[in-house]
Amino acid sequence: MRGGFVIEGKAIRFTPLDVCYALGLRILGQKFDLTENTKSCSNKLFDGRVISKQSICDKLDKLSRDVDVEDFCRLYILLGLEEFYFPTSSPNVQTWYFKYLDDLDSIGKYNWGLAVYETLSKSLNEGAQKMRKGTNTAQLHIRGCAVVLQVWALEHVLVQQRTSTNFPMMFPRMFRPCKVSSYVG
Repeated sequence: MRGGFVIEGKAIRFTPLDVCYALGLRILGQKFDLTENTKSCSNKLFDGRVISKQSICDKLDKLSRDVDVEDFCRLYILLGLEEFYFPTSSPNVQTWYFKYLDDLDSIGKYNWGLAVYETLSKSLNEGAQKMRKGTNTAQLHIRGCAVVLQVWALEHVLVQQRTSTNFPMMFPRMFRPCKVSSYVG
């Protein structure tokens, strides 16, 4: 995938802006350093053990939401990042984004949308290379947020079909005209 997909002979671009539209993540801000990090507050919560999604859930259950508010928030965000924005088929959690959770007040200054886009694009490119080479054609795992691809397909592929066949587009629902009658409370 070099910046898009070829569908019915047409190249349709896939860009970081598509991630912004699909997930509402900013595509401006400081770029991430994707190297692993073991010296963050989030990582220290696990006492140097290998971190899995299950161990994050276990740790969340044990923390007191009233006393350990910042650590609880770090772990909750960490679980969301691992499960939704940067999922992998591995049971172990990636640690490159741990250092960005140390200062919760500055979490919004980073370019999360570009990180999601680059992770997904890299995975799709690797998958395409494997398919071309004929290796691992039975099963391919995508790293990254596949929801972005679903929204992208709805917006780009169905819009193309709608204009060519003249049927009303029903999805995504946010594009349907809204008729407001009266509110009865």
